[in-house]
Amino acid sequence: EQPLSTVAVIDMDSFFISCHILTQPRLSSVPACVGGPSMISTSNYPARKYGVRAAMPGYIGKILVKELSGGKEELVFVKSDYELYERKSGEVRGVLEEYDPGLRMGGLDEGVLDL
Repeated sequence: EQPLSTVAVIDMDSFFISCHILTQPRLSSVPACVGGPSMISTSNYPARKYGVRAAMPGYIGKILVKELSGGKEELVFVKSDYELYERKSGEVRGVLEEYDPGLRMGGLDEGVLDL
């Protein structure tokens, strides 16, 4: 009989925009996303309040924020920075590996730990 194990799946919601928030704290309080007018890869929680989501065309996200905020807010677009994401993912990996040296990462923002 195999021993039971406890597995934790880590999926860091809004990881990419959160990396930018660490270096630009003002982004935490305004609707912001990583991407541009053609495509959004992720958005922060103030943007999600207006329905802005990953894989949405950015121009639609911009319209949603402007219309649903009554013109009071505007969606801020942030360019992707893969080096930043790799660096921050490495920091997270270091912490998670303290709990499971055999950590399996499924991408920069996802991991599986066997606790």
